[in-house]
Amino acid sequence: MNKKTILLSIAGLLIVAGLGGGLALNFWLSGLLTRESLVRQMESQWNCRADLGDLKVSLGSVPAHVELKHMVLAKRDADASAGTPLATRKPVAEGSGLVVADDLILEVDLTDLLHRRLHVKRLTVNGVHVRNSVDKEDGNALHELFSKPPSSAPSQPIPAVVASNTQPAPSPSTAAPEAPGTSSAVQPEGKTITKHPAFQADQLGMSVVVDEARLEQISFFEANHIVDTKTTISDLMLAVTNVDIDPADLEHHDQCKLDISGHVQSQGRAKVGTQMQDVKMADFTFGGNGTVQPLDPATGALAVVGAVEVELKKGSTFGGTQTIGELAEGDKGFKNMKSNFGIDVADVKVGGQLQADMKTLVAVNGPLVKFAKDAVFPFPDYTVTLREASWLDGAENKQEMQLLLLPSDALAKTLLDGVKVKLGDGLVKVAQEMFNDGQGHLAFELVSKGTLSKPKMELGGQAGELQKAFKGLFKGLLK
Repeated sequence: MNKKTILLSIAGLLIVAGLGGGLALNFWLSGLLTRESLVRQMESQWNCRADLGDLKVSLGSVPAHVELKHMVLAKRDADASAGTPLATRKPVAEGSGLVVADDLILEVDLTDLLHRRLHVKRLTVNGVHVRNSVDKEDGNALHELFSKPPSSAPSQPIPAVVASNTQPAPSPSTAAPEAPGTSSAVQPEGKTITKHPAFQADQLGMSVVVDEARLEQISFFEANHIVDTKTTISDLMLAVTNVDIDPADLEHHDQCKLDISGHVQSQGRAKVGTQMQDVKMADFTFGGNGTVQPLDPATGALAVVGAVEVELKKGSTFGGTQTIGELAEGDKGFKNMKSNFGIDVADVKVGGQLQADMKTLVAVNGPLVKFAKDAVFPFPDYTVTLREASWLDGAENKQEMQLLLLPSDALAKTLLDGVKVKLGDGLVKVAQEMFNDGQGHLAFELVSKGTLSKPKMELGGQAGELQKAFKGLFKGLLK
């Protein structure tokens, strides 16, 4: 799993964890909140079997309080499709839940609803466990779970009556949210077409204030049988505080603070030496915090803008199991580096453990991400610096990364000794002058441009200018 996929998985997991609270809130405000109604609504909107261990509601307390226990979403079965009452259903099989939330607590100040203001005092979700599998036959299990149910499934929940002294408050629609970030339409031939509509601020129907929303003890596991990878996200925590959104005045009320941390492990198959074997692709602990503006004040559309500090802890691992020679096996240009220039990096490990914490500042503007500070990754054999102003745009599938590769003293000596043996002292001095960080250290400036899926790497700095002037001179080196 690549870094982009990991980030998307984290984002999707956090959205999933909050869906139960959103459904409970919608029903609560409409006076329809019961265990039966909540399960029916989830099953009418998603292609799932839902279950809820317990539901406690206290509208008379200040703030009003609702608690959900052991919410489970599993693969859809006959009971869900038929709308069978909960009392006569078979229990969800142990271990079959794809999404399990142990405990969810929601506290709301109901008096603010009289002024069309939703004030969430606290939303706490503890113990969310998500499993996903991807294969050619069944596709993506979570995507299937949150797609629209078959057209024969009951489309609306059975209304439930709560205490007679409960007065329904003005509220948004009680329809369950779509699958995270999507909407779907079922075509006559039975195929589902997924669309991505832009959320608009006026859909909220009122201003929203959230003192604290906290998701803790979250875990995610995915087995991707197509690319043969396994990814685990553990100890995930997300805190969202100081949420202040007013659709009528986004210029002054459009912000929230984020704090996130967790641990990611990714395993795949790769050739090490002469054999294919299981390898650890990534094993890192991360953290981040910042203030963001969720909506565009001019249009009201969902467009996150803000700055987030990101940290990767010392000891985090990225790669480190394969050598450059193993990855470049069969590449003619790589072989030419040694035969033509004496540069031999075949035994150098790609990546490895971070020798120090990595901290940077990332500026987000919708799908555009820019690095506002250098991001320095100190690996054992070399240090890679992602320069300030590097950027990537997920929507446009474009990027431009300014990189500086600084070999360790031992690797620099190996490289220069190889050039000296092959080409002589004269060209060693030329190389030292051309590939220099300004402080006497051997360094290579690189630029990655083009699409995110197929980036093109070229030399930067003085060497890059010479490359443009003398076409093809460094073609072998680049390859």
